[in-house]
Amino acid sequence: MEDVPKMTTDSPRYAQLCESLAGSDSDLNVFPFDLSSYKHISIDPFATEELSSSQLSDIQHNISLCRDIIVFFTSAGNASGYGGHTGGAYDTVPEVVLYDAFFRACPDKFIPIFYDEA
Repeated sequence: MEDVPKMTTDSPRYAQLCESLAGSDSDLNVFPFDLSSYKHISIDPFATEELSSSQLSDIQHNISLCRDIIVFFTSAGNASGYGGHTGGAYDTVPEVVLYDAFFRACPDKFIPIFYDEA
C-alpha cells in the first residue's frame, strides 16, 4: 500500500480541494453540510404500521445527509494521510436514523443511547 503524503496548504491536493469548494470559503473554514436540514421526525414503532410518504422522504434525506458527512470525514482523513474507511458507521446509518425517530416519539419507552456495533 502506498504512503499517502499529508496534505499541506502548498500541495496540489489542497488546491484541488479549495477549487472543489469554490465560493464557500478560501480558507476552508466552513463545514460543507447544512446540519439544520436534518429532519427531526417522530415515529412510534408500536403504533405505526406503515410510513407515510413524508416520513419515508424525511428518513431518506437524513440517511443521505449522515452518509455524506461520514464519507466527507473519511475522505478528509485519507487526504491528510490518516486513511480510514466508512465501514460500520456508513452501514448502520439507516438504523440510527430510525432509532432517532423512535426515541423522539417514545422517550419513555427507550433509553436513547446509540451503541457502536463493535
